[in-house]
Amino acid sequence: MRMEVFSQVCPFFVSVLEADEWRYPLHRHTHYELIYILHGAGTHHLNGQHYPYQADDLFLCSPRDAHRFDIAQSTRFCIIKLNLSFLLAANDTFALVQPLLEADAAPAPFAFDAATRAYLRSQVEFCMREFEQRQFLYANTIHASVLSILVLLARVRRQQQAYPSQLAASADNLVPAIIHYLHAHLREPAALAVEVVAAHFHLSPSYIGQYFRRHTGQTLKTFIQKSRIRAIQLQLEFSDKTVSQLAFEYGYTDESHLTKAFRAQLAETPSQYRAHRRPSQPVETSDKGK
Repeated sequence: MRMEVFSQVCPFFVSVLEADEWRYPLHRHTHYELIYILHGAGTHHLNGQHYPYQADDLFLCSPRDAHRFDIAQSTRFCIIKLNLSFLLAANDTFALVQPLLEADAAPAPFAFDAATRAYLRSQVEFCMREFEQRQFLYANTIHASVLSILVLLARVRRQQQAYPSQLAASADNLVPAIIHYLHAHLREPAALAVEVVAAHFHLSPSYIGQYFRRHTGQTLKTFIQKSRIRAIQLQLEFSDKTVSQLAFEYGYTDESHLTKAFRAQLAETPSQYRAHRRPSQPVETSDKGK
């Protein structure tokens, strides 16, 4: 069965959808989506997993995620759609939330205390109101609110990664924590040395390497290399940074070193990749729920 792919090329879009029945098939996007449940109940099917949802639950879907909903009680969704270009407008904040956006698989829904849930709802409702009214500088106010939401989500993920002793010893829990650590430090080569990673998780270098390979099918080095190139792919598509700047940012010795690594994985140079995939910027119409 062919997977539907929904595309958005404008930097951001806010939509509100109220439905008794979900009318979209299992699909992916070319963008990120923050999906907030204003009211209702049902099940979110995400990457083969099934998550019951209720009012005030929040989901983050990346371009790699395939999802759909089953609605049990009439549900009102607020869907905030974001292209990476929207996020790259704040480079410092983007560096904080990039591990969240690049994670291969994120658990859902997020768990928040009552005060944080109230804050998130206020931010989502503010974005809805701003997008509907479109007053002066509305794009800036939405940008600030969305970044504050993403920073909160990134903090939750970081807390899960920062306290591995609280995690169960099973691979299902420890491997995501290791992966999050690696994503969080893609720009810090020294932090990705196997000795440093092992010390962070209170394991020996030889054991963590064997453990990671046994449960992922990849070595730590291979995983880091692939993750770094994937992050650079996103930057090439949606930022104006030069190849030389990206080489420095991600710890390569120079542009030639990055080009060699990039070509080894994708069979083309970074410049060729950018030329083939750089999107145009038409404006999305507002009559689509998704």
